Amino acid sequence: MMKNVRKLALIIVIGVVISLGTVNAVTVQKMSESSPKTTDQTDVQPSSAFEPGTKFVQEGLKTTDQTFIFDSQRVDANGDGTLDDVVLYGEREDDFSPVQNIKVAVKDGLTDKFSATPIVDYGFMPKLFIGSFTNTKNNDIFVSIATGGSGGVSQFSLMSYKDGQITLIVPQKELNDGLALETQCLPGFILKVSDKNTGYIATIDLNKGSTDYQSLGIYNEKGELLKDPFVLIDGYGLLNPEDDNKDGIYELHGIQMISVGAHVNGVANAKSVWTVSNGQLKLLSETIEAYN
Repeated sequence: MMKNVRKLALIIVIGVVISLGTVNAVTVQKMSESSPKTTDQTDVQPSSAFEPGTKFVQEGLKTTDQTFIFDSQRVDANGDGTLDDVVLYGEREDDFSPVQNIKVAVKDGLTDKFSATPIVDYGFMPKLFIGSFTNTKNNDIFVSIATGGSGGVSQFSLMSYKDGQITLIVPQKELNDGLALETQCLPGFILKVSDKNTGYIATIDLNKGSTDYQSLGIYNEKGELLKDPFVLIDGYGLLNPEDDNKDGIYELHGIQMISVGAHVNGVANAKSVWTVSNGQLKLLSETIEAYN
């Protein structure tokens, strides 16, 4: 049974590498090129006491022999003037296995006590980002975890540490929902994309891409629509923190891939910029950028 599980995990990892490295190579490149660079965290230091790649064992926290540290940072997380240790950890059988039971823990610099909270049950490449998303007095905890799917989607969490507790700043579902987009294929090789919440509308000329929609039976040579294709609108492939106006508060820049029929037929990126206000996301801007 265990061998079969490991074999399945290896197949999944290989599938992710293939899909991102070949099938979706253009899409991933387009996402990276159109995304802002994440701001460097010059005032954040890695935690020397909790080195990534080492086993994580702490009294009072539930761990196993397969619990490892995947990221850590030493920073004043609650604004009390004392450095705390933020640790991102989970369980993994080997280098090819997905990470399970992923959690964040904070060791309080004043009390030396740990607080921990679960993030997701399953994922790849967990990563921390520490910065202020609500006010400049506190450093919030932002976590990104790849799902391993062919669309290159990741899951994200945004938390704060206060009064010895880790709590979500924005509900998990809201943070990961993305734009509320609807699509419609129109005659003339046109894909219409609209946001039902804001009324934003964009059109994509499918003829500019490399996909042969005639061979797929979607359009004929005259551009007449023969059937409505399945249009994929993924969750976030990227959700990058960026301090746009240099006020010390980070915004979130999201990118969602839009594909026709399958992820190999990526046609555009839906880009959005969000700020956090009163425990909710507030949309600042949105654009649809078609692939050349």
